[in-house]
Amino acid sequence: SGVVRSLSSEASSSSSSSSSTSGDYVSPYKDLLEGFQKQTTLGTDATKPYVRTEIKRLECGVPEEELRFRTVSYGRSFLPPFVEPGEHKVTLKVQLQHIPFNSPEERQVFLEIVGPRYIRERDELRLNSEQFASRIENKRHLVFQLERIVLHAKRLAAEYYPTDNSTTNDDPSNQTKQA
Repeated sequence: SGVVRSLSSEASSSSSSSSSTSGDYVSPYKDLLEGFQKQTTLGTDATKPYVRTEIKRLECGVPEEELRFRTVSYGRSFLPPFVEPGEHKVTLKVQLQHIPFNSPEERQVFLEIVGPRYIRERDELRLNSEQFASRIENKRHLVFQLERIVLHAKRLAAEYYPTDNSTTNDDPSNQTKQA
């Protein structure tokens, strides 16, 4: 018990002496910590105002940030053929709310084109591709498919559901009205 008292008294006297010199202490990490205070959690400069960059969109108008891709990855295989089935398969998911339809007719034509690839419960379109032996090529293929489907749905809707503004002089029904 005498040893314990002497150790505790030494610890208290050393802590009182260190507290008097703590005002003179300079951390070796001072510059690093000050740098953290000037940066946001993303590593950007906190002293400058945030400027939102333009959202990249596909040709059909869908924002790129709303596309969700799913792939399957297996560990390294040491046995031939070194590739597992389904390893190159890519699934594209996009919510229909992010597809810019100009009319309900465009949405209707779009849903007729995609058929069972539209998941009604989630209001989501799912496209799959396993056509190429590369995930990157399958991803590009899916984006190209999505663009084509949306653009063709818009074109078909304009063709089969014309609005009053889109009638031309070549339209026979319009010529009978003018005569």
